[in-house]
Amino acid sequence: MVIRLVSNPTLYRILVSALQYLTFTQPDIMYVVQQLCLFMHDSREPHFGALKHMLHCVRGTVNNGLQLFVSSTKVIAYSDAYWVSCPDTRSSTFGYYVFLGDNILSWYSKRQATVSRSSTEAEYRTVANVVAKTC
Repeated sequence: MVIRLVSNPTLYRILVSALQYLTFTQPDIMYVVQQLCLFMHDSREPHFGALKHMLHCVRGTVNNGLQLFVSSTKVIAYSDAYWVSCPDTRSSTFGYYVFLGDNILSWYSKRQATVSRSSTEAEYRTVANVVAKTC
């Protein structure tokens, strides 16, 4: 089976670039768009098919997404940790959200690399992580 190159690679690049901008307000499509971006310079027909499928999915959600408001310039961060969430590794899961006024700037969730001895230690590591990332 021969997989052909996309007949119009410029169109592929334009559409994928437009989807990149859409990830600012619809972060749930970020992984798929990142995968499509990997093939911007060597796109094949299956990649273009995946791009068309993504555009079809996005078409029905144009009114969904994060709302961006003009508000204060105060930075607020929230964090939380779930102590010993993984029974195999005894690692804790942590996450945080960073807001600029009413607008969410970033969020993160991951399993901690080190094992915490208490829920207080897991929370402390989470707070230290969110402060370092926010700065």
